[in-house]
Amino acid sequence: MISLLISLILSILSLSVYVLTVRVIIKHWKSFKTSFFQLYVFEFAVNVVTYSNSIISIRIPSLVGADNILSSHYAIQTKTTFWSQLQLALQFHMAFVQYGVSLLIALNRMTILIKKDFFAPIWLKWNWVPMTLVFFVPSVATWPFFFNEVYFKYVESGDRYQLTSDYNISGLFTIVFLALCIITVLVTVCNVMTLIIIRKLVILRRNLDYQCFLISVCSTVVLIIGTGITFVMKIAEKDSYMYHVTNALLPFVTDLLSLHQPFVLMIFSSRIREIVLGMVYRTLCCDCCIPFSHQNGRK
Repeated sequence: MISLLISLILSILSLSVYVLTVRVIIKHWKSFKTSFFQLYVFEFAVNVVTYSNSIISIRIPSLVGADNILSSHYAIQTKTTFWSQLQLALQFHMAFVQYGVSLLIALNRMTILIKKDFFAPIWLKWNWVPMTLVFFVPSVATWPFFFNEVYFKYVESGDRYQLTSDYNISGLFTIVFLALCIITVLVTVCNVMTLIIIRKLVILRRNLDYQCFLISVCSTVVLIIGTGITFVMKIAEKDSYMYHVTNALLPFVTDLLSLHQPFVLMIFSSRIREIVLGMVYRTLCCDCCIPFSHQNGRK
C-alpha cells in the first residue's frame, strides 16, 4: 500500500507537469508546429490511458486482500463484462502502442535529420496515418479477449485479486515480449544512426532537432530497462528472489515509461521549460515574482 501511495503522489505530480506541457504545445502551436510535437501529444493520450488502466486493473486489485474493505467489490466480479474485457485487453494492447510510438519518434528523428526539407512536410501532413496504425494494429492480437471469459480471480497464495481470462494469456505475453524486444532493437538502431548523422552534420546542441533526438534517446533507455525487467521476470522461477524483485520494480518502471516524457522535454527544451515555469509562477505567485524570461514565455 505504501508503494502505491508513493507511486500515486509521484504520478500526480508527473501528470500535472505532463498536462502543462501539452497545454503549452497546443496553446502555442504556431511555435511548436512540428511532427515531433504531434507525436508528443499523441503519446500523452496513449500514456494517460495506459497509466489509468494500470492503476484500475492491476495496481489496486493486487493490493486488495481477503480482509480488505474492497474485497467484496472484486469478489462479485466473477462474471464477464465488457468493462473487464476492455481492461485486460488494454493491458496488452497499450504495451504494443507505447513501444510503437517510441519507434515512430525514433524514425521521425532519423528521417528528418537525413533530409529535413523532404521528410518534415511529409511527417507533418501524414503523421496521423502511422499513429492510427500503431494504435489499431495491436488489436489483431488483443481482440480475442472480447470473445472469451474475463473476470477477477482471488489468488490465495498472494492474498490479492487478479484480472484473468480463459484465453491463453501466457501465449499472448510471449508475443508481446518478442514484439517489445524487436521494437527496442529497432529504436536503438534508429537512434544510433541518428547520432552518426548528427556527428557528421555537426548540429548545434541548441538545435531543436538535436534536442528532440536527446528526448528520443532518453525514452529508448527507459524502453531498454522495461524490456530487461520483463525478460528477467519471464525467465525467473516463480517465487524466486529475482521474480519478486522484478515484480516489485515493474510497476515503477511502468510508471516511468508512461510519465517520464514531460520532465525530459523540460530538461532539453528551454522554450517549453520557460513557459511551463512561468505558468507555475503565475499560479503560485504574483506577476511581480515572475522572472523576466518567464514573462516573455507567455507571449
